Amino acid sequence: MSNEPIYITKNRCGDMVIMSMEIYENTMRRLAIYEDIELSESQIENGQIKYKKL
Repeated sequence: MSNEPIYITKNRCGDMVIMSMEIYENTMRRLAIYEDIELSESQIENGQIKYKKL
């Protein structure tokens, strides 16, 4: 099985993508991490942070 996604077009426009479960799961994990980073950056910008002394 290829590690590359397979793109399916309809009337020469992108319509569907087929990929392995492994690549899909990795993509979803990466997306969740990016969403967490975006939320954290937003909280920092809005001053919604807590400091913890070491």
